[in-house]
Amino acid sequence: MKSNLTLFALLLLAFALGCGKSSGSDAGTASTPSKFVGKWKGGVVPMPGKENDKAVKISQGFADMLRFELKDDMTFTGTFIGPVEGTYTVAGESVTLKVTKPEESKVLPPMVYDIKPDGQTMNLRDDPAAKNGQSQSVLTKES
Repeated sequence: MKSNLTLFALLLLAFALGCGKSSGSDAGTASTPSKFVGKWKGGVVPMPGKENDKAVKISQGFADMLRFELKDDMTFTGTFIGPVEGTYTVAGESVTLKVTKPEESKVLPPMVYDIKPDGQTMNLRDDPAAKNGQSQSVLTKES
């Protein structure tokens, strides 16, 4: 039971924090690319053969709670277990999200997402679950 609880906590932490570091500037861009502005929902894409994996299903449950709305003014609001707010920067085809509220969330590392060519999906960069061959954490644009 203890190892299942530990695995659960690690998966939650990995998804919530990401492990990415911004490769772009910390300053906002003069004009935000419209492809990033809008509502995004969390998800998990299982790696081949991992569709029924217990850890993937747990990750999916948490990912389903993740929502972000990126705004023109380089801020975002969202939910993950509770409400969050923050700022974001854009560097090329990547967006870096930095949570600023609630106060205790300021210690979280930035989450870096790379947008796919379809403009509708972003992959979490340096996703620990992807590195372990289980799943890829994504954000999908809501219509």
